[in-house]
Amino acid sequence: MHTIDQHPSRINAYMELRGTLVRNAEVRNKVLDGDGHTVPVLCIEFTTDSSSHMPVRAEQVYKPNEHKLAETHAKALRRGGAVTITAPLVGLKLVATNASAITPEAAEPTETPDQLRQGALL
Repeated sequence: MHTIDQHPSRINAYMELRGTLVRNAEVRNKVLDGDGHTVPVLCIEFTTDSSSHMPVRAEQVYKPNEHKLAETHAKALRRGGAVTITAPLVGLKLVATNASAITPEAAEPTETPDQLRQGALL
């Protein structure tokens, strides 16, 4: 797993992951807005080549009129094939499906409006 900054003038950081596809790629439609406008999305699932063999799901959004292009790319991405993805850290989602503990942190006590009024009167 590598992080790279392809645009040094920008603050965005990128991650590059390499791995092996665990299923054939597919194209889905993603709804953009309340009016029902959609865009094609190329979806892949793979495991990284690192020692952890981390499962990864990646999505690449295409323009609304590029459905055929997305389908062509999906046909080239078959189970067992090697892939490399590059993605900005913004929008990255990490899911811990096997957490060993989830512990709440103690929150700072907050004053209620009544307590604030009483303090102001003192």
